[in-house]
Amino acid sequence: MNTPSTNTPEAARAERKRGGWTTLRLWLAAGAVCAAAALTLLLVLLGPAPATADTGPASPAVTPPASEVQAAVTPPSAGAVTPAPPQATAAAIGSHALTPAQYNYYYVGQYNLFLAADMGLSTLDRNAPLAQQPYAEGTTWEDYFRQLAEDTIRYTYALSDAAQAAGYALPGEEARRLDESWQAMQGYAAQSGQTMEAYLEELFGAGVTEAVFRGENRREALAKSYDDHLRAGFDISDEEIQAAYDRDHRAADRVSYCYFPMIAAYRDADGDDVLSEAEKAQAKAETARRAWEMLDRVEDENNFNALCVEYADPYSLSNYRDDPAFAVYRDVTYAQIEADPTLAAWAFDGDRTPGEKSVLEGQDHSYVLYFIGRSREEVRAADVRLLSFRPVDAPAGRALTEAQAQAALREAEAVLEKFGSTDRNEGSFEALTPQASALYEQMTPGRFSEAADAWCFDPARAPGDCTVIREETAVYLFYFLRQGAPVWKLAVREQLRQERFDAYFDTLTPAYAFVPQEAFDRTQTL
Repeated sequence: MNTPSTNTPEAARAERKRGGWTTLRLWLAAGAVCAAAALTLLLVLLGPAPATADTGPASPAVTPPASEVQAAVTPPSAGAVTPAPPQATAAAIGSHALTPAQYNYYYVGQYNLFLAADMGLSTLDRNAPLAQQPYAEGTTWEDYFRQLAEDTIRYTYALSDAAQAAGYALPGEEARRLDESWQAMQGYAAQSGQTMEAYLEELFGAGVTEAVFRGENRREALAKSYDDHLRAGFDISDEEIQAAYDRDHRAADRVSYCYFPMIAAYRDADGDDVLSEAEKAQAKAETARRAWEMLDRVEDENNFNALCVEYADPYSLSNYRDDPAFAVYRDVTYAQIEADPTLAAWAFDGDRTPGEKSVLEGQDHSYVLYFIGRSREEVRAADVRLLSFRPVDAPAGRALTEAQAQAALREAEAVLEKFGSTDRNEGSFEALTPQASALYEQMTPGRFSEAADAWCFDPARAPGDCTVIREETAVYLFYFLRQGAPVWKLAVREQLRQERFDAYFDTLTPAYAFVPQEAFDRTQTL
């Protein structure tokens, strides 16, 4: 199953309204700062998909050699600021003056993050100038990435300044992880035969030296840590959660529906626009007619896909023909589709009932929809501790070979047997090995594999339970601490915390306008 495209003018407007720093917050939610997250995501591109594995919060981000990542990610020449003397100022933010190198750190970092997460799904052409590629109505991809960089800078500088003013310091464990990440990067630079300065410039843009990288990397870490600290301090009662859900169920509900887009044929086989405005209007009208015709024939989700095969264009036909569930979207959250406000409003309408069907029309397309149903996740979150096991010869972040996995399993099973002879409390688990365990509080389904979810969220799970689970990149010893609140309540609580954080952040932003200076060339292209 796919996610409906959100690269539309409506989606672009919605994303700009939310603000790029909110997107940044979502990217940082995985627990890594911008630079480290970009490098980790690059590793995901180059290695086996680690969707079912997590090395725990104590694991440093791992960076592949720059020679390996070049094929996956190339910093955009059409946006990185031209190198300038160290004292040159590219932009002012609050009381700070950013050099071109500091701006490059954020601009190229956000570009790399996007490429690593995009997987070729967007319309972005990596080989063409960003300024010449339309992103949405009235904006280019260069506009998009510049705005995202500016929002990231505003978020980072405003929060890091606020943290320092409040006397908040980066916790020691988080500082240690930054140092470990830096050491790993030094190792990869040496392996690739590059100086550290050349390696950083290759990944983060012109002028990014060790001092620039480590300074901005730490600033981002402080901002993210203070963000987490503030949110954790917002006390939300059960009564507030229920009242918020009654007012607006979108944060907690999940919807399932069938979705089939029909795109008006405006272009020829080479992608050139060959129609006049009158012909475009005619093509759009014909697309809408076919959509309503299909809608009249929709009976239920079972015949929906068969109709998709009949109405699909030649480019998408194989998707529906090869996968009977290709048009079905299950357990979709509001956050996943809110960038398409028309679809989100339809799917999350509180009066929507199973079996309803509709045609919605966009700028150059129509889509047929069938509503399957609505639910909320009643499963309870879990607090667990983890010990990870992997042979020393297994590269971090890469899938274990069968031999490596068997060796890790034997080690984990031996520790589990040892645990069985203790009183099975949290202290006993912590004392099993010299390595510190990773604590996951209020963990929700999807963090690890399906096997881990089945064990962690089993209603019969009891405090003190312990088991060994093999993931793709490591073997883990899971120790169950306790059940938490239902997942839907956590979603509403997070929404309320987001609203309180937004209100707080809005008090900071007036003093953090991004003002380009003489050394900032906004019109630079390839």
